[in-house]
Amino acid sequence: MFNRSLSFIGLFSLIFPCCVVAGEDVDFRVGVARIDITPDYPIRLTGYAVRKTESEGVEQRLWAKALAIGSDEDAQAILLTVDNCGVSALIIDEVAARLKTKAGLPRERLAVCSSHTHSGPCVVGFAPNIFAMPIPADQQATIERYSKELTDKLEQVALAALTDRRPARLAWNEGKVSFARNRRTAGGPADQVLPVLCATGGDGKVRAVVANYACHCTTLGGDFNKICGDWAGFAQEAIQRDFPGAIALITIGCGADANPFPRGSLDLAREHGEELAAEVKRMLDGHLVPLRQKLSCRAKRLEVPFDKLPTREQWEERAKQDGIVGYHAKRNLARLDRGETLPATLPYFAQVWNFGDQLAMVFLAGEVVVDYSLRMKRDFNADRLWVTAYANDVPCYIPSRRILQEGGYEAETSLWYYDRPTRLAPAVEDMIVGAVRELMPKEFLAEPKKAEFPPPKSPEEALAAFHTKVAWSVELAAAEPLVVDPVAIDWGADGKLWVVEMRDYPMGLPESSVAPEARRGKRGPPPPHVGGYRPGGRVKFLEDLDGDGKYDKATVFLDGLPFPTGVTAWGKGVLVCAAPDIIYAEDTKGDGKADVVKRLFTGFATENYQARVNSLSLGLDNWIYGANGLIGGRIRHVGQAFRLSPPGILPHQSQWSEKTRPESGKAPQIDISGRDFRMHPDSGEFEPAAGLTQQGRVRDDWGNWFGCDNSTLLWHYPLPDHYARRNPHVPAPEPRVFVPDDSDPNQLFPASRILERFNDPGAAGRTTSACGLCIYRDDLLGTNYYGNAFVCEPVHNLVHRLVLKSDGVTFKAYRAPDEEQNEFLSSKDNWFRPVQARTGPDGALWIVDMYRFVVEHPRWIPPERLAKLDVRAGDDKGRIYRVYPSGKKLRPIPDLTKLPTTALAYELKTHNGTVRDLIHLELVRRNDPEAVETLERIAGSGALPARVQPDEPRFSQSFNAAARLQAVCILDGLKKMPYNHALGELIDADPAVRRHAIRLCEAALRAPSGFQLVDRLCGMASDPDRGVRYQLALSLGECQNPIVAQPLGDLLLANLEDKWMRTAVVSSSARFPAEILKYILARVSAVPDSAARREVIDHLIATAAGSEREQALDEMLPFIAPLEGRPVEPWQLTALGSLLDSLNRTGRNVDSLSSS
Repeated sequence: MFNRSLSFIGLFSLIFPCCVVAGEDVDFRVGVARIDITPDYPIRLTGYAVRKTESEGVEQRLWAKALAIGSDEDAQAILLTVDNCGVSALIIDEVAARLKTKAGLPRERLAVCSSHTHSGPCVVGFAPNIFAMPIPADQQATIERYSKELTDKLEQVALAALTDRRPARLAWNEGKVSFARNRRTAGGPADQVLPVLCATGGDGKVRAVVANYACHCTTLGGDFNKICGDWAGFAQEAIQRDFPGAIALITIGCGADANPFPRGSLDLAREHGEELAAEVKRMLDGHLVPLRQKLSCRAKRLEVPFDKLPTREQWEERAKQDGIVGYHAKRNLARLDRGETLPATLPYFAQVWNFGDQLAMVFLAGEVVVDYSLRMKRDFNADRLWVTAYANDVPCYIPSRRILQEGGYEAETSLWYYDRPTRLAPAVEDMIVGAVRELMPKEFLAEPKKAEFPPPKSPEEALAAFHTKVAWSVELAAAEPLVVDPVAIDWGADGKLWVVEMRDYPMGLPESSVAPEARRGKRGPPPPHVGGYRPGGRVKFLEDLDGDGKYDKATVFLDGLPFPTGVTAWGKGVLVCAAPDIIYAEDTKGDGKADVVKRLFTGFATENYQARVNSLSLGLDNWIYGANGLIGGRIRHVGQAFRLSPPGILPHQSQWSEKTRPESGKAPQIDISGRDFRMHPDSGEFEPAAGLTQQGRVRDDWGNWFGCDNSTLLWHYPLPDHYARRNPHVPAPEPRVFVPDDSDPNQLFPASRILERFNDPGAAGRTTSACGLCIYRDDLLGTNYYGNAFVCEPVHNLVHRLVLKSDGVTFKAYRAPDEEQNEFLSSKDNWFRPVQARTGPDGALWIVDMYRFVVEHPRWIPPERLAKLDVRAGDDKGRIYRVYPSGKKLRPIPDLTKLPTTALAYELKTHNGTVRDLIHLELVRRNDPEAVETLERIAGSGALPARVQPDEPRFSQSFNAAARLQAVCILDGLKKMPYNHALGELIDADPAVRRHAIRLCEAALRAPSGFQLVDRLCGMASDPDRGVRYQLALSLGECQNPIVAQPLGDLLLANLEDKWMRTAVVSSSARFPAEILKYILARVSAVPDSAARREVIDHLIATAAGSEREQALDEMLPFIAPLEGRPVEPWQLTALGSLLDSLNRTGRNVDSLSSS
């Protein structure tokens, strides 16, 4: 029996590795073994009173497993796990005595943990009243037989693990699994943390895994009468499948009042087991914290008092009842009749193991409710604490003070099945926690200050604190001292990574003599942009010298910037956002230091340090777009260049020297309040752009622009501002569309402990700091991630993912199905401050981590709280990560500057949007005619064959649609896109290419001969894609000829209930409102009356009233006035009312329409 059922980890050859954070390796001597404890005969199964017969077969084998840690010299310890509802002290004490004799193992160095499966055999000493009736003698004999066999096997597997000891490394971390739910109160407390301990051999491969989860092992109900390990058994099997050769051990936390949800079937038990195993795999594939200190063990026995015992009269009254109440009472009356004294106390065993000050493991006897683990995580350091229940005995439920006050099953009724005389006394919680406190080394005691002000983690420790998807990797691309306080990044065409560092956040560099309180204490008025608080922002570029994908050299390119918020590679240098300015900086000497700086634009608001100009990025229309920052400003072009001396250091503005070009007059100011902007840095052109973004304006591959603000995860901007401005006579719709469409879109699920908020405490767990938006523009993460939005939430230490779905010309966004209760990326580290997400040129998702403790500005922190804070804590730290699936190979980051022009253009075939943008900028910068032929061939490679449907996947052709579109737009940027070429793209298979082809015809439409294009474009009015029709309605407004009235009218009538189509047509009606209205009114009888119809008529009349063509209203009146002798129709009354309103707004009257 022993040789058949006992297996050792060393018998397997294929073993998977796990990843441990860097550090000095410390080997323990570790042994692991398992033994089959499945009875090969029918036996009563325990856990449910409803079962009346012995078991009816075996669904799953049961196991006892042992993990031995330590050498003979260091004093070994053994952790035993048993697939059983509860192993009693009768059995455990016998095993402990044998191990003491045979191996010299002290009692405190043995921990025996039950999985609490309710489909395991009865054993002596556990829940003797479980069936509320005597067990037949033959069945009891079987139970006693099994109990003896189990005792022998527990001894055997423990000794086998001791024999198996060899050098290994131990590491641990915590994950989270969500199927445990409070069974007493919906939404009540539950501990869903999953601590995991991993033993790794000298070859780096997994030998053993211990996982602890606080949940009843009761997915299967009492109607299931086969032997099975339930979710814990399936989890062990799945972990061992994922790590062949490893042995998985499951222990149960304080989950006495938590059930698996949902429950009731084998399939659900497997599902829960797989969920737990998947989280274990995610953690082992990620980063674990190595244990480097020796294991110490302590234990204490205590007597926990029962509450007041019932009187004999009360027992006699209870004995009259049926079921467990009467059976329990009769048994106790029989004891009293024999002259026995009912026990006044419950023997209890508490145990603490600790690896120095790195990890403390608490083992508690009994079915312990969740309040104990939650309390211990308050009393002790929760980040280094592991709490296991069902350990060393399962004498009964162990309720908390709260549970005792509430009453119910866990407080009292359950104890009758355990044959305890009455409920436990209210002192039980304090006594057990007090015993743990006696055993716990003082290094683990919670420090209130540290709880609210946790210390920072090293980069390696920070990696271990991340929660992300199973089989995904989080890698460190750069960290301090290479980067400090990074807030934004960009890549250059040469592959360098540009980083902007806001080292002066939040109130300037503290060594400034005029700002001695900048680090701590006094509030005072907010400092001005310049003067007093010394600027300290920097721009660096990082280089990967050895090509391993990690940056190893940093060069400070420009220093002394005031609170910089953005950097964008452009031309031969970089564009930098440093309110009130956007500047261009360039190194003309090749020494890595900026020596020429040009102030391009100025006037951006500076009063809010968290709402400043940012996010300069390339649009497909060859403009550079930027985020307003919320407050805006009155912007003017400066175009003033300065030679820096010394290079790389930006002096105070009043000291900038060696002006190379005088400012060319005072440029007009442009108010961007309520809007973002776009610009041409070379020419100085600048104008408002649709949308209002606080931090993070981005576009997708198809030219759709998105943004966010601190309280809004995602906006979409479907109506470009230059179209809306064409018709100032009617109100444009709100230019922002709120995209998230989940039932509670602002709910977040942080992995970190929510600290006391500086303000608005009700916003905890809600969106309050959304920023650094990214639309993922690659397929390396998986095609289901392409086009997803990733939003940083630094206050809650996470990155939130939204899956976008088309909704007409705009979008709706939802949580991914597997992220309903968690986040794409989150960290337990309260210092993790993600501020920007980017699609890396390697295909990974890059995350910029400012790594500060305080990210709220002191201006909004109450004085009493501010006095306790170091507002610059972390000013010497910063990290940049990249996230991607573990099985994917990242692409090398290319140096595009080394490619000949033709080869460079051909590289547009990449699926990576960031690289395509770099190629776009580089080709436009070179302005090399050799690119044109290649670009034309790419652009024309997507003609729509008859067999291809418009929704064909975009990555299915040799030159994908994104490449074809970008080629078209580069040709436009090179001024090599005549309209006849654009017409050729109208037959492209992809609607986005067709949409931009229409846009590129606008210059020709503006020409006197533009009307010749209209017939060709009108063929697009029946395009199956709504976005194409929308763009057509917008672009036709550029035509100077009234011939466009008919196609615009047709588009409107065919899409009347579409708000955005109505807006597009009204925007395009500014030149010919009367003609469009005439065309519509001639067909109005065919269109049912509706609010949309009335709105259009009203807007067209208002447009005519405001038109510079005074005769426009005269031309319109005959079409809306009632015909003589005919009754007035309702729409005519509406139209005449709109006409009078429009005349009134423009200061005219009916008499002015004399000709009508």
